[in-house]
Amino acid sequence: MPIPTPNSNEDRDDFIDRCMENSTMMEDFPDSDQRMAVCVQQWDKKGSEENSMSDKMHIRGAAKFATEEKALGDRQVRVIVSTESLDRDGDIIVAEGINLDEYRKNPVILWMHNHFSPIAKAEDVAVKNGQLEALIQFPPEGVDMESDRVYGLIKAGVLNATSIGFIPGEWTAMDPERPYGGRKYLTSEMYEFSIVSVGSNRDALVIERDHKGALTSEEQSELARFNVALIEEQKRSKETERQLQEVKDTLGEIQDAQKNKEEVERRKRIAEAKLKAAGL
Repeated sequence: MPIPTPNSNEDRDDFIDRCMENSTMMEDFPDSDQRMAVCVQQWDKKGSEENSMSDKMHIRGAAKFATEEKALGDRQVRVIVSTESLDRDGDIIVAEGINLDEYRKNPVILWMHNHFSPIAKAEDVAVKNGQLEALIQFPPEGVDMESDRVYGLIKAGVLNATSIGFIPGEWTAMDPERPYGGRKYLTSEMYEFSIVSVGSNRDALVIERDHKGALTSEEQSELARFNVALIEEQKRSKETERQLQEVKDTLGEIQDAQKNKEEVERRKRIAEAKLKAAGL
């Protein structure tokens, strides 16, 4: 029988319980750690497939519509950088008023607005349908660890938000009676934008991510078996380390005993020499 797969209406705990108690799983993977690794792998596979399906839809507010953009290339992500919705700071940035001229000369993308953490560049950035969108290009794998980490978290669906860094231009108060409250920025200059964990603009989100390289079911099963083999190897390594430590401890005890024996012999010789000197 095949490895169990999650049902559509099944949550993670229920699936793991069912998978762990499956007779085929118990026969093929008698070790509970092995069985757990395979079950978790099967659940994660379901999540990656669902993310792939959901990311084909562009979600903004309550509306959902299929994206019509050109297919993404390798290590590319499409995002909304800014919209004209009221953000968490009580401000609005007018999209058509954002000056991109200087940014396009240095289209850097940062991690959490940290100028010491550039992670990618914008291949294309423009106002479309009243919102600022960008196509992000991450560098090849291995160029920068921070870039690889952030890209991996985006691809896994963990990171989903962006945030604009801008210099204010002309603005008006959102409420004339509260001039120091929220503002509507009619003009501004963007000098960077960042991938962030939580952004001020609720609609500034990842709208498409590259799912190329997703594993097939056969590859998922192979990966699960690899994980099982890795767990077994780790167990063997730990057991070997334990045995080596026991040998070291035993040798230490023998050395201590030898030292004690030598000390006893030394004291015995000193005592005998004193007795001889005393004529006893």
